[in-house]
Amino acid sequence: MRITLNKTEFNNFGVCLKEDGVYVCVSIPHLRKAGMNVYDIKTGKLYASIDFDEKFSTGDVYCLMIKGLDTKDKGYRFFDDTHSFVDKYASKIIGNEVYGRRVSKDDLYGGFVTKKLSEESALKLPYEDLVMYLVHPRGYTMANKNAKENKGTFEALSEKIKYFKSLGVNAIELMPVNEYIECPKAKGLSASEIARRYKDDLTMDNQKINYWGYDDAYHFAIKSSYGYKDASLEFSKFVSKLHDNKIECIVQMYYKETKDTDYIVSSLINMVTGYGVDGFRLLGNDLPINEIVKNPFLSNVKIMADNDFNNFQGMGEKYFHNLCFYNDQFMNRSRKFLKGDEDMVSYMSYALRENHRNVKVAHYITDYYGFTLNDLVSYNRKHNEANDENNEDGSSYNYSWNCGEEGPTAKRTILSLRKKQARNAMLMLMLGQAMPVIRGGDEILNSQNGNNNPYCQDNGIGWVDWSKSSLNTKFFNFTKNLIAFRRRHVILHQANELRLTDYLSCRIPDVSFHGEEAFRMNQDNDSREFAILFGGPYSRQYSKKTEESIYIAFNLHWEDRTFNLPMIDEKKEWKLLYSTDGSTDESFDEKNAITVKSDNFVAKGRTISIYIME
Repeated sequence: MRITLNKTEFNNFGVCLKEDGVYVCVSIPHLRKAGMNVYDIKTGKLYASIDFDEKFSTGDVYCLMIKGLDTKDKGYRFFDDTHSFVDKYASKIIGNEVYGRRVSKDDLYGGFVTKKLSEESALKLPYEDLVMYLVHPRGYTMANKNAKENKGTFEALSEKIKYFKSLGVNAIELMPVNEYIECPKAKGLSASEIARRYKDDLTMDNQKINYWGYDDAYHFAIKSSYGYKDASLEFSKFVSKLHDNKIECIVQMYYKETKDTDYIVSSLINMVTGYGVDGFRLLGNDLPINEIVKNPFLSNVKIMADNDFNNFQGMGEKYFHNLCFYNDQFMNRSRKFLKGDEDMVSYMSYALRENHRNVKVAHYITDYYGFTLNDLVSYNRKHNEANDENNEDGSSYNYSWNCGEEGPTAKRTILSLRKKQARNAMLMLMLGQAMPVIRGGDEILNSQNGNNNPYCQDNGIGWVDWSKSSLNTKFFNFTKNLIAFRRRHVILHQANELRLTDYLSCRIPDVSFHGEEAFRMNQDNDSREFAILFGGPYSRQYSKKTEESIYIAFNLHWEDRTFNLPMIDEKKEWKLLYSTDGSTDESFDEKNAITVKSDNFVAKGRTISIYIME
């Protein structure tokens, strides 16, 4: 074996196979030595040690082409004066292919692969048209009886695309898919010391599995154990198949502590050019959002961040079109409103029309953390005992209500109320202008047994339980029909910011608010009811037809309230399309709407009702 090294031009950091050899570019701060160790993967033995001469470097950056190196069944690590380390730009990580097996960073190698550009292009669906669906790449299919050998993989997830399509969602948000160590080795610590350090959050080197994946990661590599045979290839096929079905793929990218803006931006560009993803939900502290949304390579992909859009008012409009913000404000306050807390009307009336001109917002009632929708209406308190932290982990502020009894019950009145409350919650989510995000499994009322922090539960607690999906078919159909209703009516997801005025001179504002009296909303602290009217004529801005006006009455008080329907067109009449009081079917089919014969109607306690004008 004769290995030769030659200096070459910079073409991104990392290692990849080229026709004329192995391209290597790495930054290695050092005093005396730097280089690459190549290992035989089958035996773990050192195959070759290659020293990098200073003539191949510019500063601390080495950029060279290696010829004559046999890379079959080989892995690599870089080294400096004191230690060896895994390439953080590696396109493949070797050594963590079996999910749940204990490994350390010392057990991992970078893989020699040929980088390929994805033929996929972002779908570029407008934010206002999206209905997002959040899933864990592994846990979504682990309990699926139809997924056998390939359960917990991208291949099994691909088999659920027909299901996504039937539900009506058109964007999938994946929890972290990059390589990370879910089961770190304990490095000789005693069990008590591991427990103490974990509780004090001093180290992740403990005996619990990191099921969610929010930790240090290799952001240029796809997680090997999420593949049935080849994770990178199967993830590419999954994205492609989503695109074939007009569904976008949004991936969460978590950056634990890195302040390296170039690394973050490069890893995002790699996911776009290498896999064709449509966007990102960025997680971590002090992320360089400004630099990310300004980057021309990312101008056509969605950038979603947990933040407040007010921090970005000075950036200029041209950087806003691909930016969307997540925050817990809607989640927490809509939960309070759902259970009948006071002083929520003012916020909820604003939230349902929230649709900023420059920045989009995401609304969700459940997220990857916290209660599922089913548990939100079934538990007053968190039940995280299975996490072995004395139920001290996870938020104690869930703003939930068990409807009369904690946890599972056979009482029909409580079960009936829970089902109504779950429907009320889904209606609040889907009938606002912001982009709705549904937690995967909520449409079949999946439960985590009251655990609001199953970060370490790679089992039935953290997985979606498909065995009970047939018991909740009615709720699935309700959700599916509601999504279809939203997508049919452009006035429920408008591209423009609503103005509360009649700017089209059609004798009705684009949006208006009402209470028990038409055009007069009661925002007193003790009010728990209001109505919102979306003007149908404003659909003409987006389509060639004029839609029906839609009036939605929210009565989250436990007592009945009488509403006065606004008279906005004497030639038309109001029809009741749907109500959670059980007086209608759940088809959301406008042909089945019931004509209203009176200007007044009684909204039963804890109900939401939808009226259309025809």
